[in-house]
Amino acid sequence: MKGITKGQFIRSFQITSKEHLYFEELMSVLLTFPSFVTTMQLVKNKYSPIIDKDDETIAKIGFPMEALKRNEVYEVKFVAILQQIIKNESIESITIETFERPNVKIECVPNSTYIKHSDTFYFIRKMMSACFVIFYEKAKDIFVKIYSTDSSQWPPELNFARTVRNAFAHDGKIAINNLKAPAVYWNGVTYSPSDNGKSIYDDFFIVEIIDLMDTINNYIK
Repeated sequence: MKGITKGQFIRSFQITSKEHLYFEELMSVLLTFPSFVTTMQLVKNKYSPIIDKDDETIAKIGFPMEALKRNEVYEVKFVAILQQIIKNESIESITIETFERPNVKIECVPNSTYIKHSDTFYFIRKMMSACFVIFYEKAKDIFVKIYSTDSSQWPPELNFARTVRNAFAHDGKIAINNLKAPAVYWNGVTYSPSDNGKSIYDDFFIVEIIDLMDTINNYIK
């Protein structure tokens, strides 16, 4: 897809329906996000890179997603997933490849279609938020049986996830009701009552949601 450059390959990993409770939610996000961008390319440029190519070439087209605060790009062959759906094939795994992110602004890439997610991607963020909340509630039913209903007994990452879930349920704003609550932290991000009202989208988009869901999944295996 045009718009995001990627550098040297780092690694790949698989998300499977059997081992990852967030599989269905991730599928919803991954199919909605690139489908929206592809449609925007068609509307804006009367052209999309997945048009007028043979099936084998189309299956290799990747959709890159940048991390917000680290130099990585995640890429998914989302058209190949759509081809499976069209053929009524069951989808049991998603492969995500990661690459280094070159120091190039997306809007400076020649012939790119740059869409600013802070406004145009409003409904994508809503989809992402809803999927995370659904997954969190499923996972919570499991980890409260492991760690108790008392959140003070939970691992720090699960308390962080609870804060993210509550933010998504409050129009994307941090909402910590207990003003004496200790700070929660994960992957270099920290939230405390002093962050109340801060936009969660400053720290979270698709890549970060994938990583946080995977962190939660590791606690409920």
